[in-house]
Parts: sequence; structure tokens; C-alpha cells
Amino acid sequence: MAKSAGLTIEYSSEPLPLNGVTGKILALDQALGCTGFAYYETGEILFHGHLKIPAKRFIERVDLFEDGINRLLNRFQPEFVLLETGGGFGLGKGSAEGTRGMIVAEYVASKVCHHTKTPYAKIHNQKMKFTVADPARLRQLKEQRLRNTLRPIKEDVQHRIFTLYGKGESEWYSMDEVDAIALQIAYATDPTVAELQDYCPPSRKRKK
Repeated sequence: MAKSAGLTIEYSSEPLPLNGVTGKILALDQALGCTGFAYYETGEILFHGHLKIPAKRFIERVDLFEDGINRLLNRFQPEFVLLETGGGFGLGKGSAEGTRGMIVAEYVASKVCHHTKTPYAKIHNQKMKFTVADPARLRQLKEQRLRNTLRPIKEDVQHRIFTLYGKGESEWYSMDEVDAIALQIAYATDPTVAELQDYCPPSRKRKK
């Protein structure tokens, strides 16, 4: 565990097997309050945990979040970064502050990748859910009339990961950590769910 000026980074080095892709990949379920992360290399998720920011003022959270993302990139030196996009994270879900936090967290994480020249891609949270959730379980829930749709929700994704790795909810640092692992699984299952971003500074983009 590492702490710095209110910033806390906690993670486990218990490896989680995952096949399907090669390279050194860092997945971020980014938020200004708690960011989950999972670092993948050579067929395993080697490190997984979360970055916590307890500061209350919005601008403090933004500054600490940027520092935290820089620290994660420096610690793991990934060749590639996966970011979540499409909502569902930030500060106070469903609130105006939550929407602002969602937008700012994604922007700042992207900016850090730009500045460090680290290639990155974004995975929409709905694509992640459809890729990771167990379709057989979704059908069963609908047949039992516990659901009226086959559209997966976040709990379906978490259930798949709990089952896959044999760990219950209380055995993770946070569900943000689990969501970052889900991004890794989605990308390993179907790399086309990730939309590659241009990480070069705008002033250096080639003119067409």
C-alpha cells in the first residue's frame, strides 16, 4: 500500500489467469473517488487493486487523480492502457457532480496517456457488460421472471468474475477493482470492443 498527500494505492499481487492477448496492459475503471485498476502481462493479471482519493473538494480530487494515474503508469510501465467510457462512474452517480466527475476523470486519464505517449483505447461499459456477462445466466434469470430483459447490468459482470476466480465480494479491495478486471477480460475475449485513441499531442497530429 502506498500513501501520498491523501492518495492511497492498494493492490494485490495474487495472479489471476487470463488468456487471449499479449503485451503489458493496464486497465482503469477511472473515477475521481475510487479508481480500480488491473495490470496484465503474459497470460495473467499480475496486479489488481484500487486508487482511493478521500479529498472532498472537487479540484483536489482532480489533482490527486491525475497524480495517481501518473503513479500507476510509472509503477507498471504498460505498453497499452484501457479506459472505461460511457458513464456509470465518477462522483455521486446520477447527480450533476457525478456527471462532471465522469467526464473529467475520463479526460484527465486520457490527457495523462497523451503526455506520457502511452497508447490507449476506450471500452464502452455496455460493450464490456455484454462481452463479460454469462449469457446462460441472463437467460435463466429471464426464464425465472427475475428479469424482463437479457440486457446485462454491472452485477452480472461482477457475478461472472466472482465465479471465474472463486472470490466473493468481500475478498476484493472494491468493486472498482472488479470492474477493471472486467475490462481486461472484455479485451482478451474480443479486442474489437476497444476503440484505439490517437495519443499524440494535437499539435503534432499529421495534417491530411
